[in-house]
Amino acid sequence: MNAISELPEWRILLAEEIKRTSVTDTAKRIGYARSSVSLANGGKYTANTDQLEARVLEVLGGPEPTFYCPAQGASITKNDCVEFAARSMPTTSPRALRQWQICQSCEHREDCNNAE
Repeated sequence: MNAISELPEWRILLAEEIKRTSVTDTAKRIGYARSSVSLANGGKYTANTDQLEARVLEVLGGPEPTFYCPAQGASITKNDCVEFAARSMPTTSPRALRQWQICQSCEHREDCNNAE
């Protein structure tokens, strides 16, 4: 039997998200420290993993698929995409303006707007 198939579902989801993005992006997405996510992925997290497991399943294991958002530089759901795309043009932050501009021409924007 494959070693990855012996892991609990939350560890598989975590490993897949890290492989698809990065440890840092995955940590940001689930709201945990990068070091905690790295240790958990390597099976060396010494603290109780109940809360981490619940958060991974909540964020990564939901029924709604995710895709990579080039504006945010992270994986998001269609719901997140719709909310992000609905923002008005920012005028106070050059970084926020660049993100907004990327969002306006994104290939996913049409799909997300039609999801409503």
